[in-house]
Amino acid sequence: MDHSVIDAGALALSKDPGPGDAPIRTMGEIFDDYAAGTLHPHLRVVAVSQEHGIVSGRLPVGSQVRILPNHACLAVSQFDEFHVVRGYSVMDTWRVWRER
Repeated sequence: MDHSVIDAGALALSKDPGPGDAPIRTMGEIFDDYAAGTLHPHLRVVAVSQEHGIVSGRLPVGSQVRILPNHACLAVSQFDEFHVVRGYSVMDTWRVWRER
């Protein structure tokens, strides 16, 4: 097995494969070092179902990953609020406006 299954799929990440001119089309990049803002050179989300994703490499069971998603439109409809973070600090909370 040369992949890993993660607990984040289309509802959290979208099914948007990113820009058509990207060198590698993915459903999201995996941070190698979140604090430094660097992405992993080999691991990325390569497929998603509704609630799970497939990462292009092996991760130890129980690993936590930070993913840079391509788009968030599907995820917005699933939550009532979002926490705006910088590093590990919550900077603000944004409520999702549902009125018409």
